[in-house]
Amino acid sequence: MITFTSKGVKLLQKIKPVWDALQQAMEELVNENEQSKKILEALTAMEKSIQKTGVFHRVEKILK
Repeated sequence: MITFTSKGVKLLQKIKPVWDALQQAMEELVNENEQSKKILEALTAMEKSIQKTGVFHRVEKILK
C-alpha cells in the first residue's frame, strides 16, 4: 500500500485536476475519429513488441 506525507497529499490535490483534464483530453483525441483509434492500437502493439525485444537488441542484431 502507498501512503503520502502531508506534503505529498497537498501536491496530489494540486495536480489531480490537471491530471484528470489531461486524461479527458487524451480520451477525446482517441475517440475523435477512426484514425486516432488505429494509431493507439499501433502504439500499443509496438510497445508490446519493444517489451519483448528492446530497440537496443534489435539494432545490435542488425549490426552483427
